[in-house]
Amino acid sequence: MSAAIKTTTVEGTLPNSRRIYSDGKQPGVRVPFREIDQNPTRNFDNSLEANPPVRVYDTSGPYGDPATRCDVREGLTALRREWIVGRADVEEYQGRERHRSMTAI
Repeated sequence: MSAAIKTTTVEGTLPNSRRIYSDGKQPGVRVPFREIDQNPTRNFDNSLEANPPVRVYDTSGPYGDPATRCDVREGLTALRREWIVGRADVEEYQGRERHRSMTAI
């Protein structure tokens, strides 16, 4: 039997959790984590013992951040561009033309 189940759910988010950030080593780099609340544990004497939240790496990208406006037709913003170019170990180029396939899949 589960003790004190939380039923709060906000549309579009994961229940009983929140997104938090940890500052990275590079300026402006924030590492996303999801902090998940746990239910209390019921002991043999029927008392409840609180459990700390569990923190896991959040791989959902900007789509998991409700404060970020995302449009899949526009693509992702180049958040890491200046950091990567600033390392001075990459070369920029124009790329190549996009060619459409002659066969339909």
